Amino acid sequence: RSSKALVAPAYANLVRDMSSGHLGAVVSPNAFVRRIAKHDSRWGDGSQQDSQEFLHSLLEALQVGTKGGAVRA
Repeated sequence: RSSKALVAPAYANLVRDMSSGHLGAVVSPNAFVRRIAKHDSRWGDGSQQDSQEFLHSLLEALQVGTKGGAVRA
């Protein structure tokens, strides 16, 4: 699978964890950040980046990762 195809399941897991957590629970985005960094090396090094570029990169990866149907987390 391509690195872009791996972003969609990682994003789905992140959203699932955030929405199913208990009030005050902490959700770590580390797995998601590692996956998107494999897709685009500009992300994941902890430095400040442009949010518009990040969103564009995320949406591009999600589009590629979901072309075959529903995303399974």
